[in-house]
Amino acid sequence: MEYQERLTCFIDLLGFKGAVDQSLTQDEVRSRLVDIFEEFREGGLEKLIYGTVPYFSESGLVSLADAYGEDILQVDSDYGLVITQFSDSFVISAPASNLASCEMLFRCLAIIEMQFFFNLGMLMRGGMTVGKLVHKRGGALFGPAMNEAYAIESQLAHFPRVVVSEQAFLFLDERFMGLKYYGVAIRDSDGLPAFDIISFFLNWKYYHGRKTEIHKQLLLVEKDISERSPTAHPKIEYLLQRWSKYEDQFTDAENTD
Repeated sequence: MEYQERLTCFIDLLGFKGAVDQSLTQDEVRSRLVDIFEEFREGGLEKLIYGTVPYFSESGLVSLADAYGEDILQVDSDYGLVITQFSDSFVISAPASNLASCEMLFRCLAIIEMQFFFNLGMLMRGGMTVGKLVHKRGGALFGPAMNEAYAIESQLAHFPRVVVSEQAFLFLDERFMGLKYYGVAIRDSDGLPAFDIISFFLNWKYYHGRKTEIHKQLLLVEKDISERSPTAHPKIEYLLQRWSKYEDQFTDAENTD
């Protein structure tokens, strides 16, 4: 098997240990953890993402979910999106030559982040790069791209954000109109290109009418961090400051687009 050039993202869930500790005495937390991971296992997340892709059938325009049903992973050969989950970490990669698959990678990140943030109060930190990788679903995962993505997450991300390597930034900038769609159009305050959950809120119209819900959950996460791990407060403070910059762009009039 040869290396592929792949857009690669390594993410770590912040607050996972606290949730596991809670799960020992709180059935609801344990059930939420099980439900989310069960939903994602055995290609579940890929099926969810592929299912949203439009498909021209004999009866007209439908979704791939409608066209393929449970056999939707047959389209893997067209997209090659691969997701590996172990403990509190995920690795998601897509062929760099397939722009549709690269876009799906961002959708996966958004879904993972929203699920854990709203259901369990967890935050996400990660690193993204583009490079050589071997990544098989349920199998091999290794390569320079994996090493670099992990190093970015562990050494540079610091806050609940995904830091993008310079190479990946240029790669995405050339292909996705300055990354405005993903909220990575400008560099963070430390000069690093990055995106976070606020970026997804801004670029996902579904959340534009959920101002109070977002604000309430951010404060609940802050309260939990302050009580359980005060030294980690700068992590949520980073997001609260980001939220304060854009909060006025949100309302409580639900938008289901």
